[in-house]
Amino acid sequence: MCGTTLKSFTSATPRPHFEVDFERHYRPSSRRRKEREQGASPSRTSSKHINVSQAESPRGREGSRQTTTRLTAVSLPSPRDRARGKDFGRDLDSGEALKDDDEARRREACESLRTLVLGSSVEHSPEKEKEWIAQHRRGTEEEVETFCHCWCQMDVDADGDVDLDEFAGFFSKRKVDRLLGLRCVRYLMPRAGQAGGQAKAAVTKEEMMRLMWPHATTEDMDYMCTVFDHGRLRAIEVQPPKMLPRKRRNELLKCFDEMDRQNLGLVPYSDLIPAGVADQNMVKVLRDKYDKDSTGNFDKNAFLEMMAPLGYRAHPSVSRVVCKDGKEVRLVQWSKDHLHFEGWLSGRHYEKLKATYGFPE
Repeated sequence: MCGTTLKSFTSATPRPHFEVDFERHYRPSSRRRKEREQGASPSRTSSKHINVSQAESPRGREGSRQTTTRLTAVSLPSPRDRARGKDFGRDLDSGEALKDDDEARRREACESLRTLVLGSSVEHSPEKEKEWIAQHRRGTEEEVETFCHCWCQMDVDADGDVDLDEFAGFFSKRKVDRLLGLRCVRYLMPRAGQAGGQAKAAVTKEEMMRLMWPHATTEDMDYMCTVFDHGRLRAIEVQPPKMLPRKRRNELLKCFDEMDRQNLGLVPYSDLIPAGVADQNMVKVLRDKYDKDSTGNFDKNAFLEMMAPLGYRAHPSVSRVVCKDGKEVRLVQWSKDHLHFEGWLSGRHYEKLKATYGFPE
């Protein structure tokens, strides 16, 4: 060995042995051996490595400066940390997958509901994302009115929401594809049950409109709800009662003139008894119903209302009529934005909707 003995070579500056992991990370075998002898855990040992850097040594050979090795301990992630990192990434992937799956189910339910209500479906493709969003943002008046017509048929009890039985019963009567209806029910009903916490899941018109037009803004929803309110009144409107026949009207007016001897235009309710029109008990009933001002008198219009047959309007200003079957119909007026409605509603719908539309008592 060129004049150098083994003893002189080993007595020189200690030269630690290193193992290379081919990533420029080094671990001294001598230190690892000592840790194993002391009972250190392999995971702790494997979680550290020695980084080798060069430093100048004051001892040189042949007048030149010699570089020695400087050992620096650097922490590396342990196998447990690496496993946690993999699990975290897996959780992120699963969360994104759930979001993608929910989005796919929402679009599937959207297209199914549009097919059931509007009768047409537009296939969606990623290349036409902007067109899809624009189409599913705000419905036209015709589309909203079509949806409103279906809603009024589904909401049999007119309570403002539709449960599973009403939804399934409506589409089964129309004999449409059951798969389309099941897609809508599977998407809407679980969410309605979670939101309301009630035993019987139900959805509102706003939730169903959100599904049909998923990208609608608040302004779009306000507009469509206004169109819906107008369309609902038109959908539940009943036929107006007939006007009192002219011949019958003239007979009643002649009877009134005979009772109004002083030509005051007013007749006391008590005069109905001697005229043979009503007995004492009937007079009490008529007075409670028609004598709103408690004056004890009635005019021509009030007399026509009292004497008109069931189902007939005594005069044009009458807004409440009792039909032959005993059910009542009411004349209502409603206006909002550019929409206006004036028509007759059944007493049941009137009572259900008077708070929503602000109808008078």
